[in-house]
Amino acid sequence: MISEENLEKIKSCVHKPLNWEDYTSTDVVQKTNCLSHAIGSTIALDKQNYRLGAISGKKEINVGYNSEDEVKKLFLSDTSQLGLEVEQISVGYYIPSFLKNIEEDTFASNEHVVLLFIEVYANGKIGDFHFLRYDVEKGWSEKRRGYPVAILDDIVKEWPLRQRYELVGAFKMRR
Repeated sequence: MISEENLEKIKSCVHKPLNWEDYTSTDVVQKTNCLSHAIGSTIALDKQNYRLGAISGKKEINVGYNSEDEVKKLFLSDTSQLGLEVEQISVGYYIPSFLKNIEEDTFASNEHVVLLFIEVYANGKIGDFHFLRYDVEKGWSEKRRGYPVAILDDIVKEWPLRQRYELVGAFKMRR
């Protein structure tokens, strides 16, 4: 569970424009992940704070994910707890077209798009989650714990991340 103090720090951060320069800090590189990047938080916290369900208090750190639907609900619960507006958007049948079309859409300065993926093992169990983020300013990007933000110059060539990842949904977010 996330402390009230950390929750307030994250809330404050996600309602401001993303400061890309924060990602040059070693602490931010080491202590943020794809969820923090998706919601727009550069607050450097222990890893359990940026696990789906932790922000809303709906999932313990040592408990695995059970379904695609659960992962999506946890994400929506966390963003609701932060006061972010989230709208699921239709991807359609051909994901590469969707990825390129997003780049041609118009967004307000307080909006960005995230894609939520889950890692599915051969036995059907869910391993981890991952997000990609689209901002008008930088285009498509991703953040992995311990690594700087990666700007994806050609999303169609650089997606999918790995064969085991499945798309859960695409979401337009407003702060």
